[in-house]
Amino acid sequence: MIYGNGAAMGFAPDQVDRMSFWQFRACIDGFNKANGAEETIPPPTDAEFDALLQGKSLNVD
Repeated sequence: MIYGNGAAMGFAPDQVDRMSFWQFRACIDGFNKANGAEETIPPPTDAEFDALLQGKSLNVD
């Protein structure tokens, strides 16, 4: 999993090996922020949550 995350960020396995944990974690945080992972997703409404529990699709096209 660590090498996979490193590869997704463009690091070779030997580069990941040379990083400390906190350096690697900082890379992950920066990569996520640069790629929009800091956006918050609103929680479902009560009606949406109930629909999910009942197995209904929320996509109404």
